[in-house]
Amino acid sequence: MYDSYIMRKKVSLEQGIRTQIVLPAGLKRKIELVAKQRAISLGQFLRESADRALMQAEVRQCEQGKIVDRLIGSVDIDKHHVWRDTDSISQWVNNLRK
Repeated sequence: MYDSYIMRKKVSLEQGIRTQIVLPAGLKRKIELVAKQRAISLGQFLRESADRALMQAEVRQCEQGKIVDRLIGSVDIDKHHVWRDTDSISQWVNNLRK
């Protein structure tokens, strides 16, 4: 049935791909309530929510990258001689664990 609809309407992949998910009944009711208040469909609510979650994940990843960039090279090797090479670091870590 769905395939014949796609063929008749010539829906392209750019327009969307039909999918099926399982939601707990309580979650579905909450989503439907919010979607109704916003005058949008359940599908639109889920698309917007997924898009928002992906953007937030991208921002977090970017922020983590900026933090790493700031921290790399921030240790003064002259003051922290145990960090001069990987063998020294391994020895230092092992000593901390004893």
